[in-house]
Amino acid sequence: MVLKLFLGQSLPHLLSAVLLIYLNLTWSLQDSTYTHKPGNITSPSGESASFKCGMSSSSSPKVIFTVQGNNNKSMSCPGNTSEEWTVESLQWSCSVTDGEVLAVWTITGTSLPDNGTMFRCQAQGQPDAVGYLWVYVSSSYFGILIGCVIGGFFGILIVFGLTYIFLQKSETFRECFGGKQEDDECTIVEESKVH
Repeated sequence: MVLKLFLGQSLPHLLSAVLLIYLNLTWSLQDSTYTHKPGNITSPSGESASFKCGMSSSSSPKVIFTVQGNNNKSMSCPGNTSEEWTVESLQWSCSVTDGEVLAVWTITGTSLPDNGTMFRCQAQGQPDAVGYLWVYVSSSYFGILIGCVIGGFFGILIVFGLTYIFLQKSETFRECFGGKQEDDECTIVEESKVH
């Protein structure tokens, strides 16, 4: 009954209210727009990766940029007392220039535990923008690893081979581990010939 009363008597008022809400949302969305959205980044292990979140607006928007993964951090730009800082391998910076607010998260020296880290950018009147970090082990890493294993194997062979040769020729080693030494002198026994 309340719905019938509401729809029956105030339909023009309801339509005008919906239209005003729609126009207000449209104007607020046009006022603030993303200039940078965090995207998905694939990075080899050990490299750095940067995620940017930027808003353009005449009303100085506020951006909340969150990291969820190995390091969970959230920063507001502008608004933090520190506009640039570094914790472990995670760096944050915030800049406001010519009506644009730009927040940047940078991971220096990515590693496999950083794989799947989510970067979420939130701004008033805008849907959240999300990007992920995907870390892989470079194929050159395996080449270096195989080279080191082969080099180490041949290095050990050379060391043991040279050690064997020097110990074999060492008289001190032979005296210590060789046991009794017999004289190598030959005794010549002459047989007398009886005729």
